[in-house]
Amino acid sequence: MMPKVVSVTRVLNEDDVIEAFVRHNIRHVDEMIFLDNGSTDNTLPILRALKEEGLPIIVLATQSLIFDEVGTNTRLYGYASQIYWAGWVAFLDADEFLAVDGDLLPRLRREPHDALALDLVNYHQTSDDDAAELIIPVKQRWRTIESTGISKILLRGGLTAVRIEAGNHGASADGRAVATNAEPAVALAHYPERDVFQALRKAVIGWLKILAVGRPAADAGWSGHYEGPFNQLRDAPAALLRNSRYLQPRVNPYTMENAPLRYLGGELRYTAVSDPALKAVQLLLDYIDSLARQYREILNMSDAAKELDRLWNAKGTDRFRRYEAAYQKLIGAKADLPRHLDSDAYYSAASDQALKALRRCLRYAELLARRHGRLLDEVPEAKTFVEGLNAGWERLI
Repeated sequence: MMPKVVSVTRVLNEDDVIEAFVRHNIRHVDEMIFLDNGSTDNTLPILRALKEEGLPIIVLATQSLIFDEVGTNTRLYGYASQIYWAGWVAFLDADEFLAVDGDLLPRLRREPHDALALDLVNYHQTSDDDAAELIIPVKQRWRTIESTGISKILLRGGLTAVRIEAGNHGASADGRAVATNAEPAVALAHYPERDVFQALRKAVIGWLKILAVGRPAADAGWSGHYEGPFNQLRDAPAALLRNSRYLQPRVNPYTMENAPLRYLGGELRYTAVSDPALKAVQLLLDYIDSLARQYREILNMSDAAKELDRLWNAKGTDRFRRYEAAYQKLIGAKADLPRHLDSDAYYSAASDQALKALRRCLRYAELLARRHGRLLDEVPEAKTFVEGLNAGWERLI
């Protein structure tokens, strides 16, 4: 009997790529499990439509707004292994497409090790891309020539006391590292930057999630690669958003090669064209609003948290409230911000006002996330409340 391969994927606002991801990767796996972290775009409607087509997908949801990659992926492994009897569990991000030379299942049937290491191959947005193409692996054809030196695991099901490491780069079982075998015939084609605004939005929300966890995430150094883009967008957004080389990166023939993935998913039916800048602003503000509501919910349930918030507000400056007011103003005019960031308006006064509003919005979000994290560090009932949200999964689809 062939081992069943089940993929597990955490998603948050991936409607530009999720349909292609499912249609391609389902050619290599038997079932796909998704955990949605509060998407407010069309990710869930697209997954629901794919399920209605008869594709074997399961969608779970959590209201968690913070970062717990190790705990979440470890739990997803158990879900796939124990409930869906996976012979192998593939950990895939929504921007990763299996690139298999031949058939995957026969290889797994012969594999003596408990884990395979799949090399990550990075593809890039370039000025050579066809802007009208919606299938990301067809649109982005240029990849890095040199190996990234990064791999992710495909793990045998049925192991006990499993812990999935951060980034899905390794695992332990029964307290010992799982032996991993390199598999050169299987790789992961990775599309981390589908457009500039998607990449910036991902970095901003990723860094806010780290700050909102508190000290454990900071001490572990998780997702530190998000901090640099966040800081630059917060402090000097014009250096990015008025930089034509950043907005439309050119092909570098010395470091890149034109080697597109052999995409197996066929045509898309549910993926729609969208305005990248408008979408980025809307989704960013949605996340900040959700974090602010959760912060207020913690204050309402905990006198200790409320007292800490009072002390912080009384401590020297009122910048948090000033940034909060600027954020609320931006919420009221969020549809206008992307228009001001359009290339035709880069050097206008409106554009300068929009960039100023963006800086204040990000400063408010950063302070809010840091306060949220400190509440989790210092108020036990706040930590218990958020841990309960992390644990509260429900099946949607």
